[in-house]
Amino acid sequence: MKLTVRETKKAIKNNQTVKFTLERNNARELTSNKKYYKRYVKAIVKTVKSFYPALDSSYILSELERYEILPNISRFDEEGYLIRYGKQRYVTAQTFEVTDNKIYWVKFDYNDDYFIVDEYLGMKLDSDVAVSDPFTNHFAILANDPNVLFHVTDEELLPLFLKLSMKSNGTFNIAVDESIFAGTKSKMMSLDKQNFVRKEYAEEIKTIQNKIVEANKVITPLYEELTTKFNDKVIKSQKVVSSKVVRASFNELSEKFHKEISKKLGLNLGYYSVALSSEIRWPQEGEYGGALYREYDGTMCVQSDLADRYIEKNYSKEIKAIKAEIDKLNKKLGAKSPIQFEISYGVSVGDKTSNIYAAISLKKLPEEIDAKYFNKMEKLFK
Repeated sequence: MKLTVRETKKAIKNNQTVKFTLERNNARELTSNKKYYKRYVKAIVKTVKSFYPALDSSYILSELERYEILPNISRFDEEGYLIRYGKQRYVTAQTFEVTDNKIYWVKFDYNDDYFIVDEYLGMKLDSDVAVSDPFTNHFAILANDPNVLFHVTDEELLPLFLKLSMKSNGTFNIAVDESIFAGTKSKMMSLDKQNFVRKEYAEEIKTIQNKIVEANKVITPLYEELTTKFNDKVIKSQKVVSSKVVRASFNELSEKFHKEISKKLGLNLGYYSVALSSEIRWPQEGEYGGALYREYDGTMCVQSDLADRYIEKNYSKEIKAIKAEIDKLNKKLGAKSPIQFEISYGVSVGDKTSNIYAAISLKKLPEEIDAKYFNKMEKLFK
């Protein structure tokens, strides 16, 4: 559970273990800037020491360097990469805890009590990065992007350095420039007020949405339980069922067939199908006997006749075995049954993968089916 400053101090006072984690120590925008990375490190050490006054600042720094949570600035190249064994790397260690006045690297776990050290760090920013208003310290303008006026309530939208300058009292620790904001006090104060009003409304909406989510947690299982019960009772009371009812039931029952046939033939289970081939990563045009091609917009598509020809040639054994199992089911249904099964197969292609699949399918159904054939179908898969 995420803790506040007060909750963290209370937990430490009660000898409870608290994990301290950093979220931005691997940001290349920060690690490539020596001036501000040093400030970041100093602010982190100061924050940790505020929780453990007995720890010496130099000890905190040396241990966080040793665990590569805060590597020395000399270990980063100009691009902000950590150089390890002559290769560019990212900082991966981010979490530690203090036990018996000793710092230890630990793995992060959301289920543990943790404090985000660099969430409200309050790192000082000079005017070379940003400037703040002299009235509230709630506004900031970036030197490299002066077209945007940021407000403290825009937390999720704030650029990295502005986030690092945020203090726990809800202000920026940024250099003030009175000349830039001269003559704007009344408008800035009004804008500041309305930003906080908007935030209150957003919080109200969030609260309502959370209440809806909680209500749905109760509604959904009850709805599913009752509709399933009503569905079964209505169907059993009818002498004739619609093709829609047959298809809905078949979609559930077909998964049992796919599981059984994949196990029997030693194949992998796919999505509502059996996977005849392993996935191809980053499929290219011309795969599967020329079946794959790209449209003018770059979308990968399948020419079905070429795909069928390729599958029938290279997977005839598997196709024959699946057909045989389907024929057994059709025989049990009987020749008079309007419900009949057949095999379908093809190439499934996405943005990153593709594979060959086969599945049991329904042949064309009449609009209405005698309930006795529907019941017979359901018994096949039980």
